[in-house]
Amino acid sequence: MSDDLQKAISSIKSGDKDTARKFLIHILRANSNNEQAWLWMTKVVDTDEKRIECLEKVLDINPNNEIAKRGIAQFRKRGEYNQPVSRRRNSRNKKSLR
Repeated sequence: MSDDLQKAISSIKSGDKDTARKFLIHILRANSNNEQAWLWMTKVVDTDEKRIECLEKVLDINPNNEIAKRGIAQFRKRGEYNQPVSRRRNSRNKKSLR
């Protein structure tokens, strides 16, 4: 685990989401396929839509990630997940997380 990821996790656990977000964005800019960083990003984004987007990215990287599968399943149960956010976002031309 990278030092920046450890710092991000520590920041999340201490309640400092802004600092954690900065570390995670730094990590993801260097490696957009960092599965763990995307998972932790779900803890610091502001909306469920962004959380779903992070979980979808995790599943793009690793379709067998059980944590991401469970997260998507929870949104499905609540009726908040019909199709991948990436498809919805493309139709509205929204900016990405970064």
